[in-house]
Amino acid sequence: MSSIGIIGGIGYKATTYFYEKINALYEQKKGKGNSCPILLVSLNFKDINVLLPYEMEKVAELITPTIKFLDQQDISCAVLVNNTMHKALDIVLDKNKLLKPYCHIGNLVNQKLNKVNEVSNIIILGTAFTMQDEYLKSFVPKRHNLIRPSIEIIEKVDDLRKIYFESTDEGKAKKCYQLLIETYTENVIFIVACTELSIAFSNIRNKKNWVDTIDLQCEVALEKLKN
Repeated sequence: MSSIGIIGGIGYKATTYFYEKINALYEQKKGKGNSCPILLVSLNFKDINVLLPYEMEKVAELITPTIKFLDQQDISCAVLVNNTMHKALDIVLDKNKLLKPYCHIGNLVNQKLNKVNEVSNIIILGTAFTMQDEYLKSFVPKRHNLIRPSIEIIEKVDDLRKIYFESTDEGKAKKCYQLLIETYTENVIFIVACTELSIAFSNIRNKKNWVDTIDLQCEVALEKLKN
């Protein structure tokens, strides 16, 4: 039976959230009691986190053996459960000819936004680094407008991310969400590109114009699963 390959542990709470999410979706698809076939390789985030977000070549060296290992297994596709590390994933993919496809957040965001007919204002939510970096922005189709969040928004969002890396605070999550939708109102699409933020906003219902990279990865991984 083919599985979905997951590189996790980076950090473990994000991996747990992804694992629960994809199993819930699989159960909806296959029926109650079904669990998603998964091959999980868990890395030690402490070894990697000291290199993020700037030393991606070194990060790539650390994750290359794991990526090569997964590529030799009976998996339909692979998922890297860390948005920032997709920069390092690109380095590995450029240097190695792999057989199994990755559910790459950049490509998935590009495909999702290409289906949006109306020209929209795109706001990327993630770490302070991600919100100011050009990497994920480069995957946004040119016809859309990229909006750089204000310093206040960047700080509020990153503070919330830091809270959810260690614990939870639904009150602050709701306040942050309210600030976002009140600040940006015209033809806006929010791209959530940090698993801690996915967790933080997960209990807020009826979110509009909301694209979550975790949701995209789960959906595509299940589509590729050969079972």
